[in-house]
This record gives sequence, structure tokens and C-alpha cells, in this order.
Amino acid sequence: MERLIVSYHIGVHDVDVLETLDDDEAWYHLVVDGLARDLMLSAPPDPDEAAELILLPARGE
Repeated sequence: MERLIVSYHIGVHDVDVLETLDDDEAWYHLVVDGLARDLMLSAPPDPDEAAELILLPARGE
């Protein structure tokens, strides 16, 4: 099951933090401007952490 935890507006980007629940485990990932980032986080990022994470290049770039 997946749910939206929080949304941030960082610069010109809309960033959503989604929580995924599976058998009592939870992990978090970012969706930036509608595109999922290939990151799995153990805790939801605060706005400053999210800003740093969206600056990282996506895998394969």
C-alpha cells in the first residue's frame, strides 16, 4: 500500500514523499515533478534533506 506523506515545493520543483507499507515494514521514496526517483529511504526526508536528494543525479545519468 502506498500513501502520500508530504509535499514540498522546492525551487521550481514539486516534490512528493510517498510511504510504501508491506508486511509491517515501511520505506519512503520521492516523486519529483511527477517522476519517481530511484531512492529508497528508511525515513521521510525533511525539506532540507529532500532538496539535497533531488540534486543527486538519477541512476543511469
